[in-house]
Amino acid sequence: MDVKTLLSSQELKDSLDKHWPDTLEIARALALGEQYDVHLFADSWPHITTLILTYNEGSAKRVFIFSTDASKSVSTLEKSGIITDFKISIVLGSPFNSLLSFNMLKLNFCVPMMSTIHAIDLPMAIEIDPTKREELKDFLYRHWPDTVEIVHALTLSDGHSIHLFADSWPHVTTLILTYNEGSAKQVFIFTTDASQGVLTLEKSGIIADLEISLVIGDKEILQRAMDKIISDPLYVGQKYHICEEVAARFIYNASFVTMNNRKPLPAGYKLDAIHSSDVELIASKWHPYDGLKRLMIHYITNYPNVAIYDTTREPPQPISWVTSSGLGALWHLYTVEEHRGKGLGTLVIQEITEKLLAEGVTPLTYIQLSKKSSQSIFAKLGYVRTGSVVAFMDALQ
Repeated sequence: MDVKTLLSSQELKDSLDKHWPDTLEIARALALGEQYDVHLFADSWPHITTLILTYNEGSAKRVFIFSTDASKSVSTLEKSGIITDFKISIVLGSPFNSLLSFNMLKLNFCVPMMSTIHAIDLPMAIEIDPTKREELKDFLYRHWPDTVEIVHALTLSDGHSIHLFADSWPHVTTLILTYNEGSAKQVFIFTTDASQGVLTLEKSGIIADLEISLVIGDKEILQRAMDKIISDPLYVGQKYHICEEVAARFIYNASFVTMNNRKPLPAGYKLDAIHSSDVELIASKWHPYDGLKRLMIHYITNYPNVAIYDTTREPPQPISWVTSSGLGALWHLYTVEEHRGKGLGTLVIQEITEKLLAEGVTPLTYIQLSKKSSQSIFAKLGYVRTGSVVAFMDALQ
């Protein structure tokens, strides 16, 4: 049943907005021109449990499946005849069972062509079952040490809305972590195959989430993913900026500490946490974009941080500080210019490291490759460069 013939586009959009908000792709598709050949199929009308959207991108067809009943979605998909169309290049479905039940664990479509059967293998993003996470954590500890962010995320509470996607299971080449920090979503991409990483990111649908504030991963993946989503006529969401310079990941390891003695704090300074009255000021010095400033405020108010205050002024002013995230990552290390050269940055790193270790968290940080002096300081304090370099894709809104 092609429901576009039953309702005007606006009536259908209004109904979906009100009753089925996660069908955003349909609302956007209904605004496309006739050349996209948009069709919508339903299992019944007006009591719908399954909606299937198809539209064309040049010579390729995309299919989106929305359902509250996996068995209904399989039946509707099969009876619509869509799946035998060999122009199909991508299928996204929810629930995932609707794809599995159609013998598509890796989207292996049986397409009739010239009286023979041809298999088209389209890899997709598989969300890892929470019951498998402990097994995954053990594997990552042993074989993939630069995925420490995932290991830390798996210890966080349910309120962080943690999701893990893989290109396949159990033979994983790409892992994508998403988790929430307040109202902001962060995405971490780990892969041994850049092409597979792009495919998994695209097919997970993550990148179209308007709440994303920061994406961290291989620069080639981020650039290719951004180019792809910007060219997608369905995508009218977040705008992103990829930082030009990549960074190295440094993870704390007590065995590598070479600077054991902490120098005394010079006169006129006091070691403290960031005062509530200074949160806005410090967040504003991190990033010009409002979304990332809000993220920094969330870090400061929810996780360990350290600041050194100039007590010669009244009221005392923060002049050196560092913050941390829910994953134990150090962010926003900064010392006011006229107070540099006194070892204050080293002191705040030592203090925040001790705070995180006391909470059972292994600290890590990201340092741009050009900042050799920062790398040297962290190395003396026990931070070891681990894994591949990463890039940052920031949300501009």
